[in-house]
Amino acid sequence: MIKLGDYNKLKVIKSVDFGLYLDGGEEGEILLPARYVPERTTIGQELEVFLYLDQDERLVATTERPLAKVGDFAWLECAWTNQYGAFLKWGLMKDLFCPFREQKQRMERGKSYYVYVMEDEQTHRLMATAKVERYQKQSGRQLTLDFAEVLLHYLESHDGYCPLGDKSDAADIMQQFLIEAVLVCLLGGLLGIVLALLLGQVIQQFLSGNFQIVFSSAAIVLAVSCSSLIGLAFGFWPARNAARLNPVEALANQ
Repeated sequence: MIKLGDYNKLKVIKSVDFGLYLDGGEEGEILLPARYVPERTTIGQELEVFLYLDQDERLVATTERPLAKVGDFAWLECAWTNQYGAFLKWGLMKDLFCPFREQKQRMERGKSYYVYVMEDEQTHRLMATAKVERYQKQSGRQLTLDFAEVLLHYLESHDGYCPLGDKSDAADIMQQFLIEAVLVCLLGGLLGIVLALLLGQVIQQFLSGNFQIVFSSAAIVLAVSCSSLIGLAFGFWPARNAARLNPVEALANQ
């Protein structure tokens, strides 16, 4: 039994000028267009092909590998839209259709969306849905791993660039963590100084006129310096570990 929207191993049974015909069993002969035929393919040989419906809704095979198959989640870019829905790039000549009813928001050309690839139960056409929650039956950890793998694949195929952000090296990640740690401690130190000054003014109101609270500038500078050093010291080890983590493992352990 063949699987639409998935990979199948089919035997070559006939060669014609425009390609090869594969044995589709009950579905009959399935065309593999000439542009997708591997070199030195012979009659009787088995080929692993992806099956989908062409522009005329005919079952056709390809040796190209789409970004996702039926049952997969993937980030896909919107190629174009019409009055029925959006069409997403997924690595094949025919774009993947996502009707309006399966969109969380109106998809826009050039933007990428996280979708689930499925076969429509009524028309048996391949389609995508952005309403992925109803198909996410795996654990949260496994979903995080799946998402991270998809994101890494996208980054690799787009020279490290993604609309969500740029890929950074370990030094940049470590620097970012350290800056955040120092800033948090520095702000905490400054807030403590401000509260101390305000508290001193309040206490001064209840003391006799012969007693005055004096704040040393050196003490204030020392307090700010200590808070910054604490942030640097205690932020270095987490920053170092974060910079060395594999992104997939890092997301999975959160």
